[in-house]
Amino acid sequence: MHQHAPATESTRNRLLIAAGITFAILVAQLIGSILSGSLALAADTGHVAIDSIGLFVAAFTATLLTRPATDSMTYGYARLEAIAGGLQAGMIIIICTVIGYHGILRLITPAPVDGTQMAAWALAGLIGNLASMLVMMGRHRDNLNIRAAFLEVSVDAISSVGVIAGGIITRLTGITRVDAVISLLIAGAMLPRGYKLLKEAGSILLDRVPSDLNADHIREHILEVEHVTGVHDLHVWPLNSHTVLLSAHIVIAKECYRDGHALEVLHQVEECMKSHFPRSIEHCTLQIEPEGHAAHETLKH
Repeated sequence: MHQHAPATESTRNRLLIAAGITFAILVAQLIGSILSGSLALAADTGHVAIDSIGLFVAAFTATLLTRPATDSMTYGYARLEAIAGGLQAGMIIIICTVIGYHGILRLITPAPVDGTQMAAWALAGLIGNLASMLVMMGRHRDNLNIRAAFLEVSVDAISSVGVIAGGIITRLTGITRVDAVISLLIAGAMLPRGYKLLKEAGSILLDRVPSDLNADHIREHILEVEHVTGVHDLHVWPLNSHTVLLSAHIVIAKECYRDGHALEVLHQVEECMKSHFPRSIEHCTLQIEPEGHAAHETLKH
């Protein structure tokens, strides 16, 4: 058994601190959206709610990822990263839909908005978002889940700037439709992030070949190794955002078993997988077999 998911106590603690800050922002902006009547601030609050949930889930996941693999869970909890990221993506898409619906209604039928309170509460949210980003800095590339949380907090900081600008414009001009426009822009900024995250999580859960690798190229490289005459049952899939797994049946001439080339082929293919591709494939399961052995296999891939 191997440990496949790097996660540290430092990462978890940073996430918990960022989650606490984000939850405080959530409470503050929720109060502010009620007092000001701002849909844009409510939209930003919804975005912050996703951030807060994502950060707590990321912290919980980071804790589980430190647990060792067992005989019953031979990969440990590595797949939790993708599951948590997918759940967060789903929430993002749902809240974008709700924001978009109410934003269009507000454009058709404007509602009163207090621009001063809208800008003031959004400013408090911006300060909190910047603090969360600072806490996560240095750990935001650890895995898909943490990266997603960092990106969402970053987008939320940008959203807060938009809400501040909208509040100022509303205060100066009295045009309340600005609030609806800002809310739709926030939803528009969130939606691509949600789609991208959902796609990444789905690719991992569906065992899709990582985008920076190509199964045909991998097969070609293996076939270039001396004494290799064929490759079949080649599978390449991600365990999480860091680790790529590969399994393959490597066909060699029968005489290679007598002259010692079988072991040499195994070493060369493993070295090739580690060094010839954009992402190193260090976890390989290779079956070296003689020509004609495939006829005895019952399971075809």
